[in-house]
Amino acid sequence: MSDVEMLKPLKTWSHLSARRRKPSEYEVVTTRLHYHDRDPNAPYEQDPNTFMNEWYKKNTYGSALKHDDWNAFRDPDEVVYRTYNMMQDGQETYVYGLFEQFAKREHDKSFEPGWVGTLGLRYAPARYLFHTLQMASAYLGQVAPASTITVCGFFQMADSFRWLTHTAYRTKELDLAHPDKGFTKNERAYWEKEPIWQGYRELMEKVLVTWDWAEAFVALNLVAKPAIEEGMLRNLSDSARHNGDELMAMLCDAQMIDAMRHRRWSEALVKMALENEANRAVIQGWINKWEPLADKAIEAYCSGLPDVPDAADDAKVSDVEVTITVSSQPQNGTSVSGAVTFGVTASASSGSMTYQWQKKPVGATSRWANISGATSATYAVSGATSGNTGDQYRVILGSSSGAVKVTSNAATLTFGT
Repeated sequence: MSDVEMLKPLKTWSHLSARRRKPSEYEVVTTRLHYHDRDPNAPYEQDPNTFMNEWYKKNTYGSALKHDDWNAFRDPDEVVYRTYNMMQDGQETYVYGLFEQFAKREHDKSFEPGWVGTLGLRYAPARYLFHTLQMASAYLGQVAPASTITVCGFFQMADSFRWLTHTAYRTKELDLAHPDKGFTKNERAYWEKEPIWQGYRELMEKVLVTWDWAEAFVALNLVAKPAIEEGMLRNLSDSARHNGDELMAMLCDAQMIDAMRHRRWSEALVKMALENEANRAVIQGWINKWEPLADKAIEAYCSGLPDVPDAADDAKVSDVEVTITVSSQPQNGTSVSGAVTFGVTASASSGSMTYQWQKKPVGATSRWANISGATSATYAVSGATSGNTGDQYRVILGSSSGAVKVTSNAATLTFGT
């Protein structure tokens, strides 16, 4: 085969040809599908001054969050329409199987009156809350600057609609079991007037009129959704288990599976955005703007939640999705004096960094062990000898605002020249 034949372009989509391999299903059906990013001055092929063009120029391409190529974003789960339907068909089969099994046991009729009241006040109105998540996710997908982000937003929208339908179904079941308790009748009044819902209502109504795509992403995925998932879903699940309502607990747990997937793509997008250091201050500024509203919403909802006394405090620790970025890993160190310093440079999208250095002695078969008091960005070793050659050091990185912890690369100590 000649060199010319070897370099002959593959028959594939032009934007994927440079990879010199068959593109994956995910790449084919999610990448570079937008046509409004061809000309940022006229996203839609109309007069640049039309309303739609002005909207996208301001709220998509005029956002303060900048990146050279948003189309490089990839969903870490690489979800496509086919796999989404397969995955959620199994999830829906599981959820409606729960409904059927617990209905056969007449589960709802076994509740104490107080818990029935709790479900009427704190669960049934959530279909309005989940509807706001659906609408906000739809807008985010619509104005996102890359189709791979749009796809994530739209699957998140679909998940929110599934949560809504589960809530509506359960509300009707509860109405059939307790026809005199106001199920299917009082939810709107509770949503509009009950103090426990007004924090979430204010938060989400303001998210729904946030037009800049990137601020909408930060407000929704980094602040509001975690506040709802931790403040409501996780705490309601805990309260339900304490009150003999395993169905409610399992339903909330199933919804958290979706929430964890949403967080994975959100973390990936933040990590990509932070490739531009100027974006760090932009993201932090938006988090600072939205977090007080989220904390107020958590406090209002969790106030008086049965049998979960620390609900608000625990939820507020986790109500902002935080990403840690490591810009400089610990480097191997050599010492002739027995002293050497290891260091790391890292930052968090929210809160202050936390550090915990660990050591694994040369030849050790045990796990890494925390070094007492080694909780700063650097760790100084002293008194090393030739017997310490091969000792390894690493640091566990976290954030005071709560984050998935990151483990640094290991650095090796060498004694001598």
